Amino acid sequence: MDTRQDKQKLVTRISDLESTIVTIHSLATHALSQIEAIANTSLLAMQTPDSYYFPENIAMTLDAIGSIAQSIHGCIDGEAECIGCTSPNNHSVARSAAHRISKK
Repeated sequence: MDTRQDKQKLVTRISDLESTIVTIHSLATHALSQIEAIANTSLLAMQTPDSYYFPENIAMTLDAIGSIAQSIHGCIDGEAECIGCTSPNNHSVARSAAHRISKK
């Protein structure tokens, strides 16, 4: 191969990696902000005596946090996969499949 072609491929690869990092950073920042807001709201709610009469609220909070985490996990995996930077994790694949089935 020509050195010029090699350099262009390297420049393109670096550009793709930079773009993916920016996207993953944005996705993670957004998801973590959502998780922080849910956690802070839940902690504030737990300062009231009535909150302990409704444990389902805590379960819904944990479910929301879990859903956000699973969503961001999928997004980050997808971004990494687009640039060839993932390896299959059989346990993760099985958990994701089970979760999808449970939502039907």
